[in-house]
Amino acid sequence: SEFLHKNLHEFRRRYYKSNHMKLCIQTGMNLDILQSIVVRYFSDIQPEYKTMIKELSVDPFRDVFKPEFHTKIYYVKSTTKRRKLFMNFLLPPIEKNYRNKSLEYLAYLFNWEGRNGLSSYLKKKSLALHVLAKIGWKNFEGNSLFTFFTIEIGLTRDGFQNVGSVLDAIFSYLLIIKMTPMEEHREMFEEFKEIKEILFKYRKEKQLLENVQELALNMMTFNDEDVVVGREICNNFLESSLKQ
Repeated sequence: SEFLHKNLHEFRRRYYKSNHMKLCIQTGMNLDILQSIVVRYFSDIQPEYKTMIKELSVDPFRDVFKPEFHTKIYYVKSTTKRRKLFMNFLLPPIEKNYRNKSLEYLAYLFNWEGRNGLSSYLKKKSLALHVLAKIGWKNFEGNSLFTFFTIEIGLTRDGFQNVGSVLDAIFSYLLIIKMTPMEEHREMFEEFKEIKEILFKYRKEKQLLENVQELALNMMTFNDEDVVVGREICNNFLESSLKQ
């Protein structure tokens, strides 16, 4: 429509400026040839110094989600025989503090299948088939406004009929994590850090489009030296962060 056409071009005129953009190109070409192509096609994009984009002053806990978002539970009838429980915790954004892996370490503890872990407990009680915890890094699940910490439980029939017991186990496990001595957390964190380093060292090469998209996004918030490894590197154990 004319309205859509007008607004799209208005957006282009305002924000299609070099100081608003990040560019990532991956190819097997010679670097000199690649540089000449980049200069040819992108050098005409001029910066705009008058209308710099300002950071949004938005409180995600007040402006992005309605208050009832925090207190509701939804039951959705499945079209398959699978039964799942999803829990979403709305947390502050982590992308600017990407070196702090406390949340990722918390997900690691939930996913741990060793003795006394949540997964082994729920399986022993025949309440769950699997436990998967993760943090949002991009798109709706993680951005500059908020981060989702998500726990997914694959329920058995007994687990579905006793959701209250599963929820009790989840929050009891959080309490156990909080009460665990810091020295034990320090040892577990070192194991978590070593696993991340090994996975990064031997990871498979990503698809081209996925890789350049991720790197372009990383360039928006990561330090230059961390653009490639920013999501993988770990700082040393941060006791203060875990206490929070």
